[in-house]
Amino acid sequence: MVRIRLKRVGTKHKAAYKIVVADQRTAQSGKYLEEVGTYSPHGDPAKINLIEERISDWISKGAQPSESVTKLFHIAGFDNNGTLKKLNLTKSKKKKKELESSAPAAEEVQDAPEEKATEEPAAEEVQDAPEEKAKEENK
Repeated sequence: MVRIRLKRVGTKHKAAYKIVVADQRTAQSGKYLEEVGTYSPHGDPAKINLIEERISDWISKGAQPSESVTKLFHIAGFDNNGTLKKLNLTKSKKKKKELESSAPAAEEVQDAPEEKATEEPAAEEVQDAPEEKAKEENK
């Protein structure tokens, strides 16, 4: 059976992978039929390069992706049927709840400075009033 799998390349502690089409019985570092992509896990974010036409062709011929390659296809937005699918990147429910709970707190913080701003001029007017009375008394 023909498999689409990872072939490790690179140096110690700097692994990189080729995504290759190979016979299931060959060694990981053995011969392969065709290279159909690369995967570099180092870096932020990891880099995945795929040749979609060739992958689609091999899948239509019966090649089966390995588990790790299937996960990479899912991350890259490539369907195992040989087509690109639209990625739906959603935030987790936990993060949504945190955002919702922090939003009202932010509104309260914004309301508080406005109230202080309106109170300060009133306080200045009150302070001015005793000074004016003192000036009038001195005259």
